Amino acid sequence: MDYEIDHADHARSVDASVRVDEEDYAMPELDNIEDAFNADDYYPSVASYPANDSAFLPGDDDSGGDSANEHSDGVDNIGDYAADKNKSKNALLDWIPLRDSLLYELHRHDGLQRTLAICSRCGDDLNTPLRCKTCFQSGLTCLSCIIEEHASAPLHCVEEWCGVYWKPTSLGILGLVVHIGHMNFRCPAPETLTRTLTVIHTNGIHRVKVLFCACGASAGEASLHYNQLIRVRWFPASSKKPQTVVSFDCVEYFHILTLQGKLTAYDYYQSLVYHTDNTDTDPPPRRYEEFMRVARLWRHLKMLKRAGVGLCPGGVAVAGPGSCAVECPACPHAETLRHREDDAIGSRDESWLDTQFVMLDANFRLKCKDRKIDDPSLGNGLSYYVENKAYMTYVNSAGLQTEMNVCDSGLHAVDHANTRGGSAYSTSGVGACQCRHMMVRPNGVGDLQRGERYCNMDFVFWSAVRRLKVPRLLISYDIACQWNRHLFARHLDIPEELQFPTETTRFAFVIPKFHISAHGKSCQSKYSLNYRRDMGRTDGENIERGWAWMNPASLSTREMGPGARRDTLDDQWSFWNWRILVKLGTTLARRLDEATLEARSQRASHEQFTMSFATDNIAAWSAMIDAWNIDPQHAPDPYSEPEHNTTIIDVRRQLNDLEGAETASGVLPLHKTSATQFLVIGIELEEQQRALRLMKAKTRGNTRVIAIEEKDVALCRKIALWKAIQQVYMPCVAITPRTPDGTDNSDATAPSVTAVDIRLSLPSSLTPAERDVECLSELGEKERRLHMAQADDALESLRKHLRVAATLFDHRMRQTAGTGTRPNTRMVSLLTRYNDKVERDAERYRAARAALVSLDPLGDWKLRFHSLRPSHIRYPTRDQEDVGEGRRKISWIWKNVAGSPNDIQEGLRVEWAKSLARAERWEEETMLVKEEMRRVLVFLDIKSIWWRALAHPCVVEGDKITESGMKAYAYKQAAIRQSLADDFASLWLRVYADHGLGVPSYWPERYQSVIPVQKQVRRRRERTKLHRRAMGLDEVDSGESGEE
Repeated sequence: MDYEIDHADHARSVDASVRVDEEDYAMPELDNIEDAFNADDYYPSVASYPANDSAFLPGDDDSGGDSANEHSDGVDNIGDYAADKNKSKNALLDWIPLRDSLLYELHRHDGLQRTLAICSRCGDDLNTPLRCKTCFQSGLTCLSCIIEEHASAPLHCVEEWCGVYWKPTSLGILGLVVHIGHMNFRCPAPETLTRTLTVIHTNGIHRVKVLFCACGASAGEASLHYNQLIRVRWFPASSKKPQTVVSFDCVEYFHILTLQGKLTAYDYYQSLVYHTDNTDTDPPPRRYEEFMRVARLWRHLKMLKRAGVGLCPGGVAVAGPGSCAVECPACPHAETLRHREDDAIGSRDESWLDTQFVMLDANFRLKCKDRKIDDPSLGNGLSYYVENKAYMTYVNSAGLQTEMNVCDSGLHAVDHANTRGGSAYSTSGVGACQCRHMMVRPNGVGDLQRGERYCNMDFVFWSAVRRLKVPRLLISYDIACQWNRHLFARHLDIPEELQFPTETTRFAFVIPKFHISAHGKSCQSKYSLNYRRDMGRTDGENIERGWAWMNPASLSTREMGPGARRDTLDDQWSFWNWRILVKLGTTLARRLDEATLEARSQRASHEQFTMSFATDNIAAWSAMIDAWNIDPQHAPDPYSEPEHNTTIIDVRRQLNDLEGAETASGVLPLHKTSATQFLVIGIELEEQQRALRLMKAKTRGNTRVIAIEEKDVALCRKIALWKAIQQVYMPCVAITPRTPDGTDNSDATAPSVTAVDIRLSLPSSLTPAERDVECLSELGEKERRLHMAQADDALESLRKHLRVAATLFDHRMRQTAGTGTRPNTRMVSLLTRYNDKVERDAERYRAARAALVSLDPLGDWKLRFHSLRPSHIRYPTRDQEDVGEGRRKISWIWKNVAGSPNDIQEGLRVEWAKSLARAERWEEETMLVKEEMRRVLVFLDIKSIWWRALAHPCVVEGDKITESGMKAYAYKQAAIRQSLADDFASLWLRVYADHGLGVPSYWPERYQSVIPVQKQVRRRRERTKLHRRAMGLDEVDSGESGEE
């Protein structure tokens, strides 16, 4: 009865589908688009990002995105979240007393579950009971009934009762033959030969007997075996006499798993093997290579299908470069640019809102081993990778490209551009170009051969931007200060198809906010995203977040052939871009919400700070900032603090000039080693003593101890030689060398005395009474000047080593963590080495300051050189425990506090300029996000119209079913875009209403009347405090704060 009912239901569904095919293909009116179609063609079945997804969601700040459920009502506060966690824990504990009962229920499935051995379908007695594990509530069945029942379900798993237990068998062994070519009906004239196919399905690997159609109803292409298999949703591994097929369900499921979880094909295939036979007593035939072939072809075909290539006249042959990439709807396109002359939002020029923001970077985790495989790419240049032949031709023609590192930074992209990589790898990594919203640009990825060479990055950059028609292009790159120096000269050698109209576009180059801290002082302002105007709150680090998501794929892609690797990474980036696109609603809503509150808060804080200064000062500072924004390369830098560093070399040169003048006047030196050289050597010996003392404290092991003892002996000899000179310049104190505790040591080279114990007795180590002799007065002044320079040098070295150590630590967390023992050990050793350097710098500074305290206790040097505590030695970015960037305090070592009133005024100017920059960047972010929202709606509208337009010319002569499928797919994709636009607009209007912004008149008209939905956009934990500050209810903190 069930079988007959199933046939009747199927017949009615077929008739209904035929009637639908004959109707006009008008755009359907849908109340709930999610009920009307399954958007699996754009990965909708993938679960949202994991709970810790902040590094993967679009965002321009270092706090990343909110949780995956931010789009819907959810936990509103930490207390509710904790309550839900406790509730979940209690629900688990409720099962503990029921374990025995659960085991009984599981064992029930291992038995007959029925005392009478009769067929549940026909009622006949059963000689050999059979059952299906896949069917829902399947009972005991006879042979004929189970074959009849599974005529349309040949991939179910069945078992037979062998007398004492259930034994696995298969429908093929039981005699099922599947007729292919007529849906669920038998072919009246099938082929005479029955074939046995290996079918890879989600529940295992099956052997299925099939008969292909050979009647006249399957003439032409429909008679081809691979076409008949595809029409029953089985993808053949070969187009000629296929023997292995993979079900659509299986390859789709693997596709989703590998995209979201980076699961390898081998692991997935092996799980199917073990699901089929986990004892290795009856393993299925090996079809791993065939599965790999199908999976790769499936990726490629889905990429073409989603791009509409199958609906366009000419098909694959006319698909252009980058045409299959998922484009960013929030970036400016020629179709989404707005005419602003009649639509000004404010008095400020808004043409900068049409800026295209791009980020460049290289990733050396995505390597590829040189396995000597000739493996072409199926989608060469159609998505994110550049066209390989043209790319390699240009790279090979560029030669070695030796570049000089002219930036004082801790980054080695230029230094190691031609050295990184090894002979075991054909590809050392990839260079990529992303937009501000973290989406990879079409044709914006290229393989690196030896390192981050300019020729590689140039080709990738110009390829990624060649189709842009924007008035301004902003490029963020961690070595932008060097890369842009000869960029336009190198552009002349770029292939003609990549030539860009540089004369009609304004270019701006910046360094990402995290990386800029590792650069020298000359880069800190003119390449800063915090200080340059028309940047919004872009941080330039989005591409690093993309690497964090992509890096797990490197474990499998490095073992692939070059073509398969590029196809796989293209597919991964398509998935990544699509997930970013569908999350733009909540992402932009969150950004607008935060930017609106912060803009009000920072503007109020800046205005309160401005009231502390005279009008003339404000006018002068504002003019200085305006001039610098026009020409940051040459105009005076309003964000640069006054420099007061004098190096030891400068002081030595001055003292040498003074001694030369004394010699010229007839005052001869007392020794061939001048007094200045004597003091410099003494200060260097003190530094070596401190370094040796630190080495002794941290050394373990006999080998290292012996090496340190040798260093100690050598230093004792140097001190002995220096002591001989000391008797000439300091005869009053050089009579008896003393150890630090004051005991005599007449023999500085005695074995019982270590070098670190010998007191050098420089003028600064003496008491004022001991220095109050004629022979020491001039030496004391010279030593004071040398220690002033030493303190400056120590602080500069401390800042440099802190920058490098912070960069190394971030690299370890992003690129090295989890990659194995050797890379982690090397990175820990490198970090330890730089931390030791930081400690030595700190000790050198403390020693110099202690000498200054002794030599000049009342000097004005105290305004510059403060006491250095361990808490002061930190990098100038916010710590993890800090509440936020805008409220942190910078350690004094990153400031150069001046002593004169004019210097203090300059320092206040810098703080005022930074305060203004913070307010302006948040206000720009508000404007930019509003414009991005408008562009998204316009772009989705245009794409919806484009998909509907593709449906009309879809005519397939003699095949109405294929024609109907092509039109249905086009309408479905149009509906997806329309649904996304409606959903985004309704969410954004809610945020507009929350802030009293009003309905934006420059949006497409149909979205201005969309009813705002009651959906939450999770605020940051400080939202209430920000709200009160913006309303003036809390006191505004006008204290010092720093920049990201």
